[in-house]
Amino acid sequence: MKAIMTCVRDLADETIDDLIENLKNFGEDNDRLREIVSIAASLVTMMKIRLSTLPQPEPPILWTTGLSLRQVIAGAFQRQSPEAIHGIIDYKFTLSNLAVYYNCQVLWTDRLDRHLEIEINRRTTIVMVYQHKIWLSAHSRQTENCIVPHDIICEALDTLNLLFPHNDRCTESFLRKQRQIFHYLGYCGRERKLDWESYPYWGCKIKKLIEISEGKRSGIWQFLPDSKGFNLVESANFWIATAAAFLAFVGFVLGLTSIVYAKWSYDVGVKSMAISEESLELTRLQYQLSLAQACSDPNEARLLPDFCSAEA
Repeated sequence: MKAIMTCVRDLADETIDDLIENLKNFGEDNDRLREIVSIAASLVTMMKIRLSTLPQPEPPILWTTGLSLRQVIAGAFQRQSPEAIHGIIDYKFTLSNLAVYYNCQVLWTDRLDRHLEIEINRRTTIVMVYQHKIWLSAHSRQTENCIVPHDIICEALDTLNLLFPHNDRCTESFLRKQRQIFHYLGYCGRERKLDWESYPYWGCKIKKLIEISEGKRSGIWQFLPDSKGFNLVESANFWIATAAAFLAFVGFVLGLTSIVYAKWSYDVGVKSMAISEESLELTRLQYQLSLAQACSDPNEARLLPDFCSAEA
């Protein structure tokens, strides 16, 4: 496989038929050889290259008859006109912010041709991101043995520097959770470019991501004011309504507590009255007992004629 990969790289300007002809000395039949060449071309270019039109789970890049591999790769990337992309990108724009505040899901891919593909679903936005930054960094420093055009490799590297800035703590935390370690590579000898003109291949896709970042936030974040203050009125209305609802709830709880306390006080009062009546009756009986005991003694009865005569 290594020898075939070397041949594919060295003969990148040859058509597929000429390349197959040069590889027949490996002793493989034609169909088997074409399959091996497609795998070797995929590994060399970090893209999914296929020589047949058979249905595939993921759409590949077709290497058709009459074209060289270098031509096929160049045709897979389209440059936008300079008029379509211009201006300055906000330095706060990062993919980690999109993931946190706008419910964007990052899917890491091994295919450079699918880098920054965007799929907007009903509930989330899926962004494909090429994950082999070290491969881009290595090939950006050499132009001789690389089939992928040098400007495409450099721009792909610049997009990773733009979306995942090295000196951003939120980005570092996000990549750590994603189990991506290319953050430690830094900017790979380049700088974070914020001008649109630096992205002729991926500029339109970056623009779509920026449009998402300028839209409505998702989840609880949509009720908090953003750094630009665009949703300040909506945020204030929400929190005023929330405060009013909270105060109404507190008032309801306090009212319910007052009712429960009043009922408890009433029950205590009723029980206190019953106890008072029983205590009064007990006092009356004690009085009658004491009077009867006093009047039973003739000597004491003479001292209490009014009470003892009534008792008699």
